[in-house]
Amino acid sequence: QQQQQQQHTHVSSDEQSAAILASLSGIDKKLDDMATVSEAMSKAGIDFARSLLQELNLNYTVCPVNETRDGALDVYPWGEKESEEQGQPGCKAMLEKEVLPFEVDEDMPLGFFDVRNRALSELKGGKYKSNGFSDLALGHASSIEHAMQHNKDLVLCYADALVELKTDKSELKQGQLLLQLVSGSVLSNKKKGVVVLGTDCATKWRLLHFTDHNQISVQPYRHGKKCLEDFKKLVETGKERSKLVSPLLQSIPEDAQLRLEEFGFVDTESDKAIDREDYLNKVANALGSVFRESEAPIVPQWARATSSPEYYM
Repeated sequence: QQQQQQQHTHVSSDEQSAAILASLSGIDKKLDDMATVSEAMSKAGIDFARSLLQELNLNYTVCPVNETRDGALDVYPWGEKESEEQGQPGCKAMLEKEVLPFEVDEDMPLGFFDVRNRALSELKGGKYKSNGFSDLALGHASSIEHAMQHNKDLVLCYADALVELKTDKSELKQGQLLLQLVSGSVLSNKKKGVVVLGTDCATKWRLLHFTDHNQISVQPYRHGKKCLEDFKKLVETGKERSKLVSPLLQSIPEDAQLRLEEFGFVDTESDKAIDREDYLNKVANALGSVFRESEAPIVPQWARATSSPEYYM
């Protein structure tokens, strides 16, 4: 009988250990899900970009372009081992030849500028975060020139468009271009009227722009001439698209069961901090139950919502 009791105690101990391990495994997975996932825009894959855009309530569509080869374009002749950095001056000169002179507002000529040292606005959505840079900006020439000398942090505010350059041997990155457009719309005075051009100035041409407050259009081209023509048209109409904003709330019936996400609302950073504290309290209670403690562990002050800077954002 004593041997049977020992075996029963041993089995119960094994079961309890298994339960503890299962609980800890679940906690590890949940904490991992809560961890920030950070990726540079230049390395962002399409899955990462799509996840971040979904957190920001943004969608995109790849739209076919009706184009015929019309007119010659002097493409940039990439050298066999020429890098993106080495080819940038030549690409910039080629774009200036094809696009400039160009004015959206009278007596306010635009120009292309090297902005590789000007950081785009950081994007954050849910647990996803991304930072990055672009290569060129098209904008009001005198304003950008003045900002580059005296107000470097304001350079990208004057950007009507961003240009991401690749070599003839590198592929355009859809994730990178999408994130650059969204980030540019945060910084630029043109807001959602900003345009992104991805190109190698030879055979790869792609335009991205907002068509609605939460909808992005991606337009790939075979011919650079048509792409640059549409690029200029989009820049010209940027002021109209800058007015794209979320629609006002529709009238709500008194007996409606509200789901805030249906009206374009998303959790704030403060809401997320509160949710994290709530989750940690549940974990503490679960641990107290597993280990048969009379009192559950207490979430420390530093881990509470009110101790997080995000709570006040």
